[in-house]
Amino acid sequence: MLLARIHEAFPLTCHFCHAAMRIIAFINAVRTVRQILEHQGDPTRPPRLAPARGPLRWEAASASPPAGNAPC
Repeated sequence: MLLARIHEAFPLTCHFCHAAMRIIAFINAVRTVRQILEHQGDPTRPPRLAPARGPLRWEAASASPPAGNAPC
C-alpha cells in the first residue's frame, strides 16, 4: 500500500490486463543492480543532496528578540 501511495497506482497490478502480479525475487546484489541500471540508461549514483534551507521568515522573526523600540 505504501508503494501505491508513492506511485499513485497499485504497482502489483498489470497495466495491460489488470491482473494481480506477485513478487518472485528481490535483487539486492550491488553489482547486479548497477548492471541493470546501466543497461536501462538510468544513473547508478544517487542524486546530490541539496543544502538545508534556513528557517522560514516568520519562524525567524518570532525567534529573534524584539527590537529595543518595539512595544512588548
